[in-house]
Amino acid sequence: MVGHSSGLDHVAAFGAVELLSFLSSADPRATVRQVGPVTSVLTGAPGYGVNVIVVLGPPAAAESILEGELSLIGPDDGPVQVAFRCSERTGRRLRAMTRRLHLRPLTEHRAMVHSDPLSLQAPPSNGLAVSLVQDPDALSRHVAVMAESFGMDRPGAARLFPESLLSEDRVQFFNGAVAGRTVATAAALRADRLASINNIGVVSHQRNRGLGTAMTVAAMSWATSVGAEKLVLDATASGARLYRRLGFEEVDLVRFFQRKIPR
Repeated sequence: MVGHSSGLDHVAAFGAVELLSFLSSADPRATVRQVGPVTSVLTGAPGYGVNVIVVLGPPAAAESILEGELSLIGPDDGPVQVAFRCSERTGRRLRAMTRRLHLRPLTEHRAMVHSDPLSLQAPPSNGLAVSLVQDPDALSRHVAVMAESFGMDRPGAARLFPESLLSEDRVQFFNGAVAGRTVATAAALRADRLASINNIGVVSHQRNRGLGTAMTVAAMSWATSVGAEKLVLDATASGARLYRRLGFEEVDLVRFFQRKIPR
């Protein structure tokens, strides 16, 4: 992915909060848990989502359970992604297991958490005007910028973020404009006292100006204003640097795989 991507680039919608909460758990026991289905940005598949299975702790200890979970999801149930949160065990054993289970590497992210978002300080605006996305036209601009920032298919992105989300009080989208043109995006998704930060994107010609930081802070501020006490996200290697400066701490490295259909 390109840009300051975060919030599970390949996973969106309400399943992301539960998934991010699980990935950022402080107790990575040897556990397999199915979370989903949620929607894939990479496939943009209409009609059904992605079944996400999360493995915490040593993969070898959970292999038989994981194999059983995979066997319960048929081809007609949609694609399957497996998230391994086991950064200290990424060698030969993990590669051998993923081959046996027909899993191909998909992406790698950092699960991050912020436990004191009320201490946040607003950064300089750098000419950026941040606004809430409250109507279909603003949402269309949000989707267009996000698709460009993340290298996504725009029709697929539009399917993931339909106008019906504008009436959801659990989610808030943000647009950032410079000289009247939307050039940056962010979103926050809350569930009780937890919120995930998503959709942090900046178009290529406006990067390295602090706009990603400003958009992240806008989403964080909204989340705390509606009662969130803990914020979670996942980040690429480049994006993680931005989030550390804002007080996020890395919990673990998460490697995502996608199930291949054996021939």
